[in-house]
Amino acid sequence: MKTVFIIFLCILVFFGCLAIGILSGDFSFPSSQPASAPASPSTPTIASNTIPENNKQQNLVLILIDNLGNPGYHLESVWLLLFTPDYPDITLLMLYPSSKEPYKNLADQFKLTPDGKLDVSFTDALHGFKFNFQGFILVDEEGLSQWIDWMKGIDIDGNTLNGANVLSYTPKPWNDLDKSITPQMTVATGLCKKAILLPKDVNWFTLLGNILPGHMSTDLSLKDTVALWKSFLAQQEKAKCKILTP
Repeated sequence: MKTVFIIFLCILVFFGCLAIGILSGDFSFPSSQPASAPASPSTPTIASNTIPENNKQQNLVLILIDNLGNPGYHLESVWLLLFTPDYPDITLLMLYPSSKEPYKNLADQFKLTPDGKLDVSFTDALHGFKFNFQGFILVDEEGLSQWIDWMKGIDIDGNTLNGANVLSYTPKPWNDLDKSITPQMTVATGLCKKAILLPKDVNWFTLLGNILPGHMSTDLSLKDTVALWKSFLAQQEKAKCKILTP
């Protein structure tokens, strides 16, 4: 698929998981929490002025790595996805790669459990940024590439790129952290814009059947996301993507 975010990474997989929840209606989702805790002067601010204050806000962590099947995996990006019912915009906050402290050190703290979940040391690092999140979605490069190809490519710099081309477009942060930042944001923008234009009746199973479980990991359960998903669909024509940094 692509290199983010993203995630992404992600966003597409996020919407795919929500779609499964609608079709199955057989899961439960952790109760939502406020976007962020009060920050001290030394605490990084998570762009609170860009998002409406709403205790129904859903925050998800989106993670991209190079290869989920390789014990020597590398972290490529970490995003915080924010969505609020009745507020159609999708906000993606790029936590990594970053040239800023303390976000630039996330790769050193990244670790998975043997079953592909986030190690508690990494979730502790994320909670150290003083924001709450209800779950995570992790995808690797192959999963991202398949996702982009399934969407028939994404638009970057006036060209439509397939999954393999998107992966080549973004420098790896472990090779050059600073040079990877802008391309990551560009790819995330292309992914988000394509995702919100997908037909409401798109068949996500054709994608998820390929990337689960070998190229994706998540701790999400989905029953209570049905209302959130329907809320987004009701306002899909008005949705916009916001790609931010802390």
